[in-house]
Amino acid sequence: MGFIGAVLGKFLPMDTLPTDYGRRPTGGYAYSQMSRYAERIKREDAGPGDVVQMCYANHPVHFGILTNGGVVHAAAFCRKVVEHSLATNGGGRAVAYWRMNGVPPWHN
Repeated sequence: MGFIGAVLGKFLPMDTLPTDYGRRPTGGYAYSQMSRYAERIKREDAGPGDVVQMCYANHPVHFGILTNGGVVHAAAFCRKVVEHSLATNGGGRAVAYWRMNGVPPWHN
C-alpha cells in the first residue's frame, strides 16, 4: 500500500483504499485513484499537508506529502521514509499537486 496509503489509512476507511495495483502502476491508474480522495490543485496553492505526485522514469506514480522543508516520501533509493527539498528529490519531478478531500488549505 505504500507510505501514502498508510497515511490515508489513518483518515479513510481501509476498504476504500486501492490495494490491487502492482509495484509500478500506470500514471493513469495512479491519477484516477488519487482523484477519488483528493482535488487537484495548482502548484502555487499547494502547501504543507498537500500531496505531490512525482514522476520517476517517465511514470508519474510516486507520491509524497509536502512539508515546510520540502517533501516527505518513501525513498526506494534510501530504503526508508525521508524528507528533503523537492529540488533534490532523487531525480524525480513534481507533475501534480493534490489536496485531500476535507483538508483545509494550509495558512502560515
